Amino acid sequence: ASAFGHNLALKCLMFRNDKADAENKIHELEQSLESAKAAEKEALEARAAIDARVADALEQGRTDGFSTGLLAGKTEGITEGRETFLQLDEYKRSISSARLQGARDFLKSPVFKMVVNLQSAQFLNDGFDKCTAQVVHLQGFIEGFDQTRLDSSLDAELQPYPSKVAPELAGEDEFVSLASEIDLP
Repeated sequence: ASAFGHNLALKCLMFRNDKADAENKIHELEQSLESAKAAEKEALEARAAIDARVADALEQGRTDGFSTGLLAGKTEGITEGRETFLQLDEYKRSISSARLQGARDFLKSPVFKMVVNLQSAQFLNDGFDKCTAQVVHLQGFIEGFDQTRLDSSLDAELQPYPSKVAPELAGEDEFVSLASEIDLP
């Protein structure tokens, strides 16, 4: 029995040592965990401080860069503006020259000649009607004169004027499309 008791005492001592070792290990792990948490907290605070400094540096860089870029942009814009202004003057001259050339071309076109002929015929007809009205108002016709036979489309022999065929408005005339836009009487 004494060997059994001695064996139990040894096992008990071994369990106590294991328990003490386990408690020491737990205590060491808790201290290690606390120091790791403290280190992590310090690292997070350091990271937050670094992030804040980086954000401040970026903002300062943006501000400085914006100011520098704004100044450079203004300088470049002024230079480009001067160049563009010169180009705009050339553009205006070329547009003015193109308009003048377009007007010259239109004056030489069959469409312009047709419009002038039609407009002048209308003016002539209106003038004839006004003259006839003035003669009637001034009682310039002899009594019994048949005014219904007065016709501006008839010649001195009371025959219709020979009709001139209107010019053909097709082909190479670039102003044909304008003919429909011109207000004619």
